[in-house]
Amino acid sequence: MDEMKLEKSDEIVRMSLHDLEDVLAIERDSFSNPWPKDHFRQIISDRKHAVPLVAKRDGEVIGYGIAWLKFETFHIGNLAVHRSFRRRKIGQRLLRALMETGLGRDCRLATLEVRETNQAAISLYRKFGFSPVALQTGYYDDTGENAIIMMTELRQDVRTPPGYQMIPHVEEKDR
Repeated sequence: MDEMKLEKSDEIVRMSLHDLEDVLAIERDSFSNPWPKDHFRQIISDRKHAVPLVAKRDGEVIGYGIAWLKFETFHIGNLAVHRSFRRRKIGQRLLRALMETGLGRDCRLATLEVRETNQAAISLYRKFGFSPVALQTGYYDDTGENAIIMMTELRQDVRTPPGYQMIPHVEEKDR
C-alpha cells in the first residue's frame, strides 16, 4: 500500500464547527500557547482565504491543518495530530492535502513558521521540500523562542522526495 494513502476509514475534509471541540483538544495537547476557540471559528467561517482541514478516522478527528491564501503564497499556520495517532503519517497526509489545495488555487509558494526546537516538524517540512529562509528571533510569545521561517515552491508532484539535506544550523545547536 502506498504510504500516503489513507486507511479505508480515513478521510481528510474541510473543518466544520462540528469538529471544533475535538480540534481544540488536539490544539491544547499539542501547543504550549494554543489558539483560542474564537480564532478557529473565524478560520472555519472564512471560505475565501482560509483552508482548515481535518483528518478523520471512523468519523473522529485525529488531526488538523490550517493554511491561508495570501496572493500567490499559501501560508501554513498550524498542523497537529492527536497524540494517539502520531508517527502514522497523518501529518504527512494533512500537509500534502494542504499543499495540493494551495496548488489548486494557483499558489506558487508555501511558507510557514516552526519553533527552532521542533525537530520532528522541521524534519516533516524538509521532506516536503521546505527550506529555511529566515530566523525570526523571539517569535513565540509563551517562551520567547525563535521561529524558523521555511518556504517551498508548490509543484504538481507534492510527494515526499526520497532524500533531503540536513540543515546544520538547525540540527546541531550549541548547547
